[in-house]
Amino acid sequence: MDLPTKEIVAFIVAFCCWLHARAEVIADDSYLNTVQNAAPLSCSEGFTELGYNGTVSQTDSGSPCLKWTEFPDYVQQYPGRGLGEHSYCRNPDRESNPWCFFRQSSGAIGWAYCDCHQGVARLVGGPSPTSGRLEVYLNGQWGAVCDAHWTDRDASVICRQLGLGDIGTALQNSHFGAGSGIFHYERLGCRGNEASILRCQSRKFVTSDCNHGNEAGVVCAPPEGNDAPLRLVDGSEEFEGRVEVFHGGRWGHRLR
Repeated sequence: MDLPTKEIVAFIVAFCCWLHARAEVIADDSYLNTVQNAAPLSCSEGFTELGYNGTVSQTDSGSPCLKWTEFPDYVQQYPGRGLGEHSYCRNPDRESNPWCFFRQSSGAIGWAYCDCHQGVARLVGGPSPTSGRLEVYLNGQWGAVCDAHWTDRDASVICRQLGLGDIGTALQNSHFGAGSGIFHYERLGCRGNEASILRCQSRKFVTSDCNHGNEAGVVCAPPEGNDAPLRLVDGSEEFEGRVEVFHGGRWGHRLR
């Protein structure tokens, strides 16, 4: 007898709970492909030879994932695939995108692909693809970053995340024009050597007023002039850290 697929598991759970709403798949492939083509996905950082092993735990529609242990038959069907006492998205059945079970508004159990777009960044309004107003994708919406605590360290991480090199210059006061949407971050607090902003441990969501006219901007480009640029990394504050020098197209330790 074949073991249950995720669709059957969702149906069985709904039936046992006397919930007669049909489990539906929340997945819009055209939308998913559009965002995938826009920038690297956070889910890509968690892929191993066994599938996705990261910590994204919500669906594309923003619903929280349920713990895998609520579906013991499915855990038994896929041993050694990272299913357990957690609600992280997985693809044990070798789906191309990680997914999870979730509870619909009706109370029924469904499954959906996960939100791999968290933390995707883009630059808009600039004269070239290497500069512009920073917008970050979170919880289904693009939003700006306040410029009050905006530093070259943060900008450099954005450039690295976008594949635009390791040097970023932070610009304030909506240098590339004011936006019209929401603000996500009041502060990123990056050390400067992170691969993406999701690795920046001091991220702070907006808690105070951030007005249009105060959006953070980024320029990703090698520095001009003959002087070798310096930067501070791994410090807990903006003006402390290890000194690195840019030489030969990359950052490295400064030698005496």
